[in-house]
Amino acid sequence: MKRKSSFPKSKITVPVEIYTDEQKAEFLLSNAVDKQDYEWAVKEIIKLGLDPDKVSNRRSVKK
Repeated sequence: MKRKSSFPKSKITVPVEIYTDEQKAEFLLSNAVDKQDYEWAVKEIIKLGLDPDKVSNRRSVKK
């Protein structure tokens, strides 16, 4: 006897976007809301092995 799954089968597929480390870094810097947040973002970017000064972003927070 074959059991039926109680989960519906997916009928659509959704593309998955995979972000590069550079895109992640730009996102972190661009979304910093204050100096403390910006400093945290810089530390995270360094953990990614990138230079925060070379990451393009639209920051409105002063260093």
